[in-house]
Amino acid sequence: MKKIAILLAACVAALCVSCKKAEDPERIQFRIDGDGSFARIELAESVNARLVAEAPRKISDLYLSMGLGEYNSIANQYIGIESNKGTAKKNSVFDLIRDPKAIAFVKALGVEAGADLAGQTSVTLDVKKVIMALLEGQPIQNDQTFAAIVGVQDQTGAVDNANLTFHFTSAPEISWPKNPNFETVNLDRMKREPEGSDLFRIAVRAPGKIASLVISLDEKTADPGLKNWVVNRVSGTRPIISLHDDLYASENFKNWFPTKAQLLGAEVAALNFIFVSENVPDYSADETTNVFTITVTDSFGKKAEAQAKFHVPAKE
Repeated sequence: MKKIAILLAACVAALCVSCKKAEDPERIQFRIDGDGSFARIELAESVNARLVAEAPRKISDLYLSMGLGEYNSIANQYIGIESNKGTAKKNSVFDLIRDPKAIAFVKALGVEAGADLAGQTSVTLDVKKVIMALLEGQPIQNDQTFAAIVGVQDQTGAVDNANLTFHFTSAPEISWPKNPNFETVNLDRMKREPEGSDLFRIAVRAPGKIASLVISLDEKTADPGLKNWVVNRVSGTRPIISLHDDLYASENFKNWFPTKAQLLGAEVAALNFIFVSENVPDYSADETTNVFTITVTDSFGKKAEAQAKFHVPAKE
């Protein structure tokens, strides 16, 4: 039995050696350098993912085909070869060695392209950067995927492709249901709003998950009483409420804002600025406009910012 086991092990080893010999060491190969994988690369500036194509027998042709669905045709203005232009059902194709228009567009983004790539044994392509440039400003819904194929032919005629999938996550959004245009809210000195009034509720949504949520009060226009009230509840000396990394502020504002623990990995957050109205009796006699800047950043570095403004009239 022991002899049979040894013989089987020897056969397996011999097969492995044979496979390695049979494998062409000069074949075209692809790898991802940086973040992500062939199956998913996030379309975000913070993601550093590039495709490296290696052709030991030297590159002859290099193509980038993009499956952007209904957005395929937006690449047409950068394509000089008519047959490479896209439609809703046909991918747009950049010939990165022979098409001057495609080469100029890609090079302007800082991505390798041009006739001098012919004869090279390696090329690094930031395909994510190209797709993001094409999709910029397009009304893309959250959780969408796009495809790209990089095709390489070497000087012996051998051809291989790399199939890439890109994912789009919407940037964070800040909304004010009772004040959708974020107009200045005028407070009545004679009236303190009831606890939990919907007028003061602002919603944060971040499909890419909240990484940072900061609420800062503009010191130049704020009422001194409100400014001091905020400063006394944060770790620093300025009225900046950093909910993701200031535990002191997180604890002191838990009645109005989510705590650090609640924000961890969250996609939504509810903010309540009712405290601005509740503090009116303690404000100075002067007219003031109290401006809170809300800044949310998701895990991909995508950001949203909005201002909530509260006007307090002069005391009569």
